[in-house]
Formats: sequence, structure tokens, C-alpha cells
Amino acid sequence: MRLNIICGGLITEVFNEHEEKVGSVSMSKERRHQHKPFSDGKEFHETFNDALLALLKRKRVNIRGVFGR
Repeated sequence: MRLNIICGGLITEVFNEHEEKVGSVSMSKERRHQHKPFSDGKEFHETFNDALLALLKRKRVNIRGVFGR
């Protein structure tokens, strides 16, 4: 798994171990999303971590060995 951060963190692309794009987490600056600004492509979340975790769970991305031992 690899993360590619674009525009200072407004968009974060997620790639799997085969270097295929799985999805992305983006931050909305619209007023109607002020309480849940982060999107995983399907729904909006309050925090970046919640949106990233929802994306990884939904796409079943293997994160084993990403953070070292």
C-alpha cells in the first residue's frame, strides 16, 4: 500500500501492493460539508482517519507490512 498526497493533503490517493489505484480520500471546502468534510468516495466522515479507514475496509486493501515491524 502506498499513499500519494496531493495539494497539501486535500487529496490523498491510495495504491495497493500492485501499484494500482484503489481510491482516494478528499477534503471538501464547501459550507454544507463543514461538519463532515472528508470523503472516501462514497460518504462523508468527520476525520481523515475515519475516511481512510472506511476506504481501506471497503476496498479490502492489504496493509500488512506497511508500517514496519
